Amino acid sequence: MHVYTQMTYREKYNLQKRRIFLFLSWYQSILLKEKLLSLFDSAMTSASSNSYSISSPLGSGQTTTMALTSSYQQLNHALPVKLDRTNYILWKSQIDNIVFANGFEDFIYGTSVCPEKELSASVINPTFIAWRRQDRTILSWIYSSLTPAIMAQIIGHTTSQSAWNELEKTFSSSSRARIMQLRLELQSIKKGSLPMIDYIMKVKGAADSLVAIEEPVAEQDQVMNLLGGLGSDYNAVVTAIKIRDDKISVEAIHSMLLAFEN
Repeated sequence: MHVYTQMTYREKYNLQKRRIFLFLSWYQSILLKEKLLSLFDSAMTSASSNSYSISSPLGSGQTTTMALTSSYQQLNHALPVKLDRTNYILWKSQIDNIVFANGFEDFIYGTSVCPEKELSASVINPTFIAWRRQDRTILSWIYSSLTPAIMAQIIGHTTSQSAWNELEKTFSSSSRARIMQLRLELQSIKKGSLPMIDYIMKVKGAADSLVAIEEPVAEQDQVMNLLGGLGSDYNAVVTAIKIRDDKISVEAIHSMLLAFEN
């Protein structure tokens, strides 16, 4: 009886020991698997990062990182404003933001000089190839921001700088005329039979057009333009606003005019 009891305890002990051993083996395999997956994820992240950018020498020995995927995908997006014969300043304001956001100003303004085409006889300079590829990409993007009628203005230009300069030369004088036109439009808007909300939005739209082309209108000038376009029916509210000692915002005047009409 005594031997049988000892054997029973030993069997239980061995069984428990085996279970612990199997559990530890399983747990170690899980840890190893997680470590391998972590290393794999790190490797894939590194490879993905390297595929997004390459470094190529441009200009006079400087190194420029060309974000081939991220930057150029943005250039393929449709621009909200395409250049026609009436909106050069608004178009240029839009384009300037994108140029500086993507680091293209060196190409557009000519500070990145085109490298020599050949290193020696019949040996093409790889730096020249990289520079030309990026400049032509920018030139293509400029084309995509133009209406068909304006594209004809830059046909034959083979660099982004020359195309940019041609557009600037063509539209610089007309842009000044556009600023004058918008300012006169703002000053000549009358309420007439318009509902007050429509009149307010028309005046605001003219002021916003000037802001968009970097010709902001001072708030007090907006107030005077707004009050000046009202008819005699609004003399009472106009007088009440003019005799106030404190400075009043455009938004506050909008509220007062809407309340007076109602």
